[in-house]
Amino acid sequence: MATISVTRSDMPCRLLDVLRAVEPRTTNLNWYCMELDAGFSCDRSSEQVWAQPWIGDVSDELERQQAGIAMAWQRIKSLASRLRPEDKALFIATRPGIAPPRWPLNVGSPRFEMAVQSGDDQSWYITTRNEGVISLLHEQFKALQIV
Repeated sequence: MATISVTRSDMPCRLLDVLRAVEPRTTNLNWYCMELDAGFSCDRSSEQVWAQPWIGDVSDELERQQAGIAMAWQRIKSLASRLRPEDKALFIATRPGIAPPRWPLNVGSPRFEMAVQSGDDQSWYITTRNEGVISLLHEQFKALQIV
């Protein structure tokens, strides 16, 4: 399994851009939100940020359980449009028929097809063994680093 740091030199890297880059390889995968602690979650009164109140519900539900929340790809992309690299987020993809991920978690587990997680204030990390995903990331982002 390779873990790739995706960074942009001109601006903070957006999770939505990362997801769009790997989207062709996400069909037929089950996605789970495992962690979500976004900086904007501190202000639920903001109409603009909380236009989709389920974002706060995801954070609340994750606090109550030890398993991930199954999430459709389109829903993850919608959430991604609001996340920054400094927000704490972790998404795991599995093949159908694989048990949902639970804590404690090893993102490099062979049970998982891909893990997407926040890094520092400039990067997102993708952990995968799928050469097609790695190739798509190389095509889209010039500043990749295997960590």
